[in-house]
Amino acid sequence: MQVAALVLGIVSLVLSLVPCLGAYALLVAVPGIVFSCIGFSKAKRTGEKSGFATAGLVMSIIALAISLFQAKAASDTADALDDVGKALEEMDGSLKHLD
Repeated sequence: MQVAALVLGIVSLVLSLVPCLGAYALLVAVPGIVFSCIGFSKAKRTGEKSGFATAGLVMSIIALAISLFQAKAASDTADALDDVGKALEEMDGSLKHLD
């Protein structure tokens, strides 16, 4: 499980850094966090080291944060563009009254 957590952490981090694929990182980061927790519990029971699980958890959490930031930024940008469109329509209506 630790190796799977590490792989998912790496994949989610790479996906989160690609602007158009940031949302897909959420689909990989969440299982990465879950696998890391499972890896921690197995390592604790067997006395193994948990370095891969730690690395996977850290990368998955960073990827999750980046993806959520990108989603919020995209939502804010869409709202701002909608406001600009409404303002342009109002200006167009005002200019028609001048004719």
